[in-house]
Amino acid sequence: KLGDPEKGIALLIENGLNDPAASLLAQIGHHGEAARYYLKAGKEMLAAENFEKAGEHRSAGELYARLKSHKEAALSFSKAKAWKEAGDSYELWFLEFRRSLEGKEQGKALEQLQELAKAAAYHLRQAGEFKRAAEVCLAARLPLPAAELLTQAGELERAADLYFEKRDLKKAAELYNRAGLKKRAAELIAQLCQKEGRALD
Repeated sequence: KLGDPEKGIALLIENGLNDPAASLLAQIGHHGEAARYYLKAGKEMLAAENFEKAGEHRSAGELYARLKSHKEAALSFSKAKAWKEAGDSYELWFLEFRRSLEGKEQGKALEQLQELAKAAAYHLRQAGEFKRAAEVCLAARLPLPAAELLTQAGELERAADLYFEKRDLKKAAELYNRAGLKKRAAELIAQLCQKEGRALD
């Protein structure tokens, strides 16, 4: 057994000793197999870590998600390019981090929150979840990325309102016009013309 780990592992498996078998498999770098035996032994976190080491990112992500390890799940799903699952996990990680701040969203903490929101929005956008991505951006006080995402989601009036609040009158007018709010668009165009000192035709 000492000279041949493979024989030792086979012996352990034969006798249903999945945990020590998994441990030995991990030691000799057989992480995919180790993960499967850790699963049989009911050790999901060790299984997830070994799936990750084996490059089986989706399997790792699924286990991390089940264990509510949102950060690890998000990173694993992202590596697997499983956009929907990565977006879900990033959103949960974002919400968890936001709760931990207890309303003290300023300075460095706000920067971290916004970086996390951007990552969540990126993955949700890749999955075609534009509205959810926009909501995450709004929760992190990122109105312009939110406006862009709402435009992609077809929520033109909400997007226009955000551009208007940020004083981008041209973009707001364009979106109000596309949303069928012609009068509102015309008012903004008039304001723009006055601002630029141009006479209305």
